[in-house]
Amino acid sequence: MKYIKYFLAYLSLITIIGLFVFSFYTVFKDDFGLSLIERDIIMSATIPLFYLYIEWRPFKLTGNLDLYLKEKWDNYLDSQKTCLNCNKVVKSSEIKNGICKSCRDLDNKNSKFGYKRKERNER
Repeated sequence: MKYIKYFLAYLSLITIIGLFVFSFYTVFKDDFGLSLIERDIIMSATIPLFYLYIEWRPFKLTGNLDLYLKEKWDNYLDSQKTCLNCNKVVKSSEIKNGICKSCRDLDNKNSKFGYKRKERNER
């Protein structure tokens, strides 16, 4: 039953778009000979179709999508951490003991390069 509702919702949406296009097409090209009253009848037929689409649409932009995007964004922000040494924002999987991979690599290199790790009170 759920898929029948979705099918009818999308069919009504396609019909609404088709009626709008047909109505505006007849304004510029009067081959069909529709009068203003006939155009009003066509446009008034879209009201129940709009209602049908709004009631049965499978994906509401103001509901489920907002929650889904908010959860994704929160998960993304939770996966980001700041390195305590260089203050770079990196993935949380790259940080161990508060230090990012590039700072750990610099610690492992020879100290002749002039790199000195920041002290706790300098951070």
